Amino acid sequence: MGAYDAAGEADRRADARVLLRRDIAALNTILPKLRSDLLPQDRTEVELALPRIKFALIQPVWPQNEAGWSDPARFEAWLNEGERDPPPPEIAAAAKYFRYGAAGAQP
Repeated sequence: MGAYDAAGEADRRADARVLLRRDIAALNTILPKLRSDLLPQDRTEVELALPRIKFALIQPVWPQNEAGWSDPARFEAWLNEGERDPPPPEIAAAAKYFRYGAAGAQP
């Protein structure tokens, strides 16, 4: 029964990730849509908030034991280090998901 529950949980997370991906894409298009006359401090506030918001949304659906996702703490460290390119291989799939829909991001 335990293996079945674990498989069911993995499936639920995968389904939720598919649905969340649309919202991640929407969040990734916000910055280019900001008014050009927005005060720099307001733009900075949005730029700093978006990664935190996206990460918070992704955490509940984070896959366990899936290649390229590692653990959320490792991903958060990469975020805090400025999202350097290329992302480390152990979080490459998570970074691709995180950037989905952004200008210049790979599909």
